Amino acid sequence: MAKIKMLITTQGSSDGIRVTSYIANREYDVSNALAKSFISSKVAVASKGMQRKAVEIAPENKVIEIAPDNKEGIPEEMTATGKKEKVLDPEEIRVFQLADELGTSSKEILAIAKKLKIVVTRPISGITRNETDQIRAYALKRK
Repeated sequence: MAKIKMLITTQGSSDGIRVTSYIANREYDVSNALAKSFISSKVAVASKGMQRKAVEIAPENKVIEIAPDNKEGIPEEMTATGKKEKVLDPEEIRVFQLADELGTSSKEILAIAKKLKIVVTRPISGITRNETDQIRAYALKRK
């Protein structure tokens, strides 16, 4: 296991099955393979014992500051390209990801969400686990 500090929010899988969201500016204990992948992709730096190695791999990495909250009160972060992105809670997934999981279109998921009075506007919008479960149950019931 290796301890890393995320520079930007990204997703990864240590076992190739479950995908986890890793939030910027937080530390995680991950497998050595996932740590090497994140460090070489320049989305994380190693903490403690691996720090020297991380600096050798990606010396230009710096901690990215969290931008002020947006109108909705959801924190944003600056990505490595300078764009602002909303930070997803690890329990949230994006509409398009749920659509892929259910084998349907994002447009269909947005329509179901609207029927269930769940406020989402775009396929990139994040939805909570509870909302995901509601949409999934409705979609499976319709099939």
